[in-house]
Amino acid sequence: MSRVEAPETQHDRRQQARAEAALWVARGNASDPTISPGLDAWLGNDPLRADALGRTLGVWDELGQVLPDWKRDGPVVAPAAPVARRRVAAMASLACALLICVLSLSWYLSPTVYRTGVGERRVLALADGTRVTLNTGSELQVFRQGSERRSTLVSGEAMFDVAHDPEHPFVVEAAGRYVRALGTSFIVRNDAQRLDVTLLTGSVDVGSIANAATRPVRLTPGERYRGTGTSAPSLDRPKLDMVTAWRHGELVLDQTPLPEAVAEMNRYSSRPIVLQGPELARLRLSGVFQTSDSVSFATTVGAIYGVRVVDGPRDLRIVANGPQPR
Repeated sequence: MSRVEAPETQHDRRQQARAEAALWVARGNASDPTISPGLDAWLGNDPLRADALGRTLGVWDELGQVLPDWKRDGPVVAPAAPVARRRVAAMASLACALLICVLSLSWYLSPTVYRTGVGERRVLALADGTRVTLNTGSELQVFRQGSERRSTLVSGEAMFDVAHDPEHPFVVEAAGRYVRALGTSFIVRNDAQRLDVTLLTGSVDVGSIANAATRPVRLTPGERYRGTGTSAPSLDRPKLDMVTAWRHGELVLDQTPLPEAVAEMNRYSSRPIVLQGPELARLRLSGVFQTSDSVSFATTVGAIYGVRVVDGPRDLRIVANGPQPR
């Protein structure tokens, strides 16, 4: 079942934890709880605070190279002169400010990560008004808005309904390529075999990240860009109801080779369908199937072609009985 979710607040909590960790480190050696008695109570069992403290200590060590007279491993000898004391206090404030700035920059540059499990769909409402629908087994990284609204589809499939903003193009990176749009709808699929970009409405440019000199490909509504490895991309016009059916939990097939149909069904289930028998590769399948019901899919194949279906504990096997019709 799909669900709508606003941008997560976990990054705000992480930012606060890092700011508090910076104060702990600036006050003393946070790696030694005996010097900071309240440190254990602050840490508690919060993994965000523990991670923030670890990152802060790492940055603190690096600051020791920038300000060697301020941060050092040996004991600090208190200066007698008021001017020297003020100098040390100023350096302490500067070090703390630098630390907080570095941590804030790190937080700002880090993306918000969204994931879906096998068989899960998820609908996201981004801060700019863009709506993203993630398909099964997907990971999307969304970066904070700068001159571009930028995200990376690490794996899986997603549909983007982009909010129109001429001042800030919407860019999706995947498999070494980028998709740039202003206000439009498109689907990006990034798996081990290929990268697909299907334009539903509007206009998008698809280009190479590594080779910026290469002229991008501009798609028109209904076109699909297909890239496989380093080979030249191709364009076609698929049936859009087949490309978008997953949003409704469906798989639409039209004379699809059975191995390809099974591979699509297996994206949505942790218990895969396995074909046994080379004859099955010649079979083709048409119809509308529920992506959440592998058993019905396998049973339908068995009924149409008279092959056996073995319902095992770890998989569903479609077993050829002998020569199959072409």
